[in-house]
Amino acid sequence: MEANATMVAHLREVLDGMGKTSQHPTLSSQAMVSCTKNERNCGGSGGCDGATVELAYEMIKERGGIPMAIEWPYESGFGSTPECKDHVFQKAAIGITGYEVLPANKLHPLMQALYESGGAIAVSVDATHWSMYDGGILSDSEHGGDFTVNHAVTLVAYKTPKNKAMGYWLIKNSWGNTWGEDGFIRLEMKENEGEHCGMDKETHKGLACDGDPDEAWVCGTCGVLYDSVYPTGLHLVDPSSGKKL
Repeated sequence: MEANATMVAHLREVLDGMGKTSQHPTLSSQAMVSCTKNERNCGGSGGCDGATVELAYEMIKERGGIPMAIEWPYESGFGSTPECKDHVFQKAAIGITGYEVLPANKLHPLMQALYESGGAIAVSVDATHWSMYDGGILSDSEHGGDFTVNHAVTLVAYKTPKNKAMGYWLIKNSWGNTWGEDGFIRLEMKENEGEHCGMDKETHKGLACDGDPDEAWVCGTCGVLYDSVYPTGLHLVDPSSGKKL
């Protein structure tokens, strides 16, 4: 946790030094969308048409890191995919040495990993009904459950349900700060979250690659428990040399 705090503090210093005091110290979602290769059509055909978090982390490893959002702000809010800009990786800010995939559809490993890692975890969800979200705790109960996993987002915190108060997952989306609650969504964490499951009958919209099954069993509100991945070996990168700091 201390290491993650040090990294965030460093990114904050870099932005402040650029006079970008109001800019959040976040990494470039656009670099992931535009530069992640998807040769087996995993979850789509690449770019805004789909890929997976695992492929994105492989890309970051190969590129030696990823730049901050200030170097390449998000441009794909309306579904377009600009070509990869190789030069932005010369200003990589954070690198990784690998990533860990958590057990599918398991509640407690995800909660534990988020707590122990002290950093965000990438999760895949069914965001079919998220476009009009503008605040509050979103539930999929009115639809009988949303299990067609089709979107990758960033889990940053959670609150467990207690004394009839709703629990929730706090998630950062990639659709800009004007969406939701300043770019975030609170997604319901049900009391029976690990047992709230259904069949994803369109797996190739989310994670499946060429040759994989067309159906998968998915659990959690909007399928949040199905595929969870977090990076390992996080480190700062010296933009002048591309080496670890």
